[in-house]
Amino acid sequence: MINTSVRDRLMVCFPYGHFDWSISSRENIYNIVSTAAYKDMTPRHLKGIGKYKSEKAEIFSYTTNQLVDYFSQPVKNKEEFEEWHKNLCEEVCKRFSALPGIELMYGKAQKLINITFKHLYCFDGADKKENYFKYCHIPIDNNIISWCKKNVGITSLPTAWSNLSYSDYIKLEDSLYSWLNSEKNIEYHNDDGTSYSRLQIDFIAWISKSDARKGVIEYWKSIQRSSDIWNQYKETVVSVLSELEE
Repeated sequence: MINTSVRDRLMVCFPYGHFDWSISSRENIYNIVSTAAYKDMTPRHLKGIGKYKSEKAEIFSYTTNQLVDYFSQPVKNKEEFEEWHKNLCEEVCKRFSALPGIELMYGKAQKLINITFKHLYCFDGADKKENYFKYCHIPIDNNIISWCKKNVGITSLPTAWSNLSYSDYIKLEDSLYSWLNSEKNIEYHNDDGTSYSRLQIDFIAWISKSDARKGVIEYWKSIQRSSDIWNQYKETVVSVLSELEE
């Protein structure tokens, strides 16, 4: 395998992360919060949410401001990050649930925040801020639950991921964190020898799905020889996705 960073190898498994968008751009961060991350939160289950366009925009703006502030402040340690993350998710729940007829559970709020971080990890300039992603959480959904059952040994959760309470959510996150930082983790380590973060594992779990892997391969095939992104990541893509070997 060619000498590429772990981050590059993970990024090519998720080529939808807007590699040319900037971690310093509030507009770019807002666009992720309000589109890709919001879509992954499965808002279709929130009956009547479509009529609250301006209210949603305010929530997205608030969330974006919190993220901009996060990256502009000193790096947080694990305890500080956990508290910051919990407070943000709870505030997102509170603001959505203040809309008449809407109840947003913690499971959906974590998806909005954690998927946003996944996209931001791929942004231009994020490589200079990798310490800000060190304690980020994995976005919990059905695929992650299945991966953790198989690899980490967790038991079934008491409810669907979208309805998770904070206590059930953090129990899974803590289990994954403990597993990654134990002797049981013999595969997932960064270039400096540290264990993968929970967020980094999401890239692995994502590409392990056959349909996701097929989609990623088709994406890279579609831009071969016609994209600056392909030219920049070609060798890494081929080394990670053997199906694209020429």
